[in-house]
Amino acid sequence: MAQLTKHKWLIAIAAAVIIVLAVIWIALSQASKPDRVLEKFENAVKIKDTKQLEGLIVADNPNALVNNISLQAMIRYLKTNANSYQVIRDDIHNQSGWIRKQCMGEQKRTETKKCPRPEMGPERR
Repeated sequence: MAQLTKHKWLIAIAAAVIIVLAVIWIALSQASKPDRVLEKFENAVKIKDTKQLEGLIVADNPNALVNNISLQAMIRYLKTNANSYQVIRDDIHNQSGWIRKQCMGEQKRTETKKCPRPEMGPERR
């Protein structure tokens, strides 16, 4: 009888671990959805959160510094140049639609596909 109780506890613990891992996986996958990136970017600029921006900005030039000082300068620039800020927001929105179309909308449920990273065109550089 004690052996049966031990097995029940092991099964319950294993089920709890699986549920916790599933919840974590779902939360992380939701956080990295393309639409969430735009929302995080807008929020980071709005509240001047350089730490959050640091996780979103990837420099295409390996010599470019992405640090607290450069991100503060970028936020100041975006806050004083509404047109530039709108162009960046539009570009992020367009890229998220492209990613959604390429990686989520056209593939079959059983198909796994690595999503390519969209390159910025010369008109946006």
